[in-house]
Amino acid sequence: LFRMYAPMADPAWFQKTEPIVKESMDEWLAPYPGVAQIIRTGSPSKRLAEESNAETLLVVGNVGHGTVDSFRLGSTAVRVVRHAKGDVLVIRTDSS
Repeated sequence: LFRMYAPMADPAWFQKTEPIVKESMDEWLAPYPGVAQIIRTGSPSKRLAEESNAETLLVVGNVGHGTVDSFRLGSTAVRVVRHAKGDVLVIRTDSS
């Protein structure tokens, strides 16, 4: 099961853009048969931790904005690791 999270501040905006998001996701997921598309709104770290479970490995990316940005903004990956109900694998990515 693939889950993609993106922060959405305005529910009305999301309602207008949801068909575009779904179409893009359908296109992106087409090469992966059997993958389900679930779109959620809200805080990515909170939603991922809430929907995690002990039987599933949760994989998240860590863009690595740097120490100052991580301190100021917090790290989604760190919050998920702290609050998830199961195992979490953090994949470090290049922010450039």
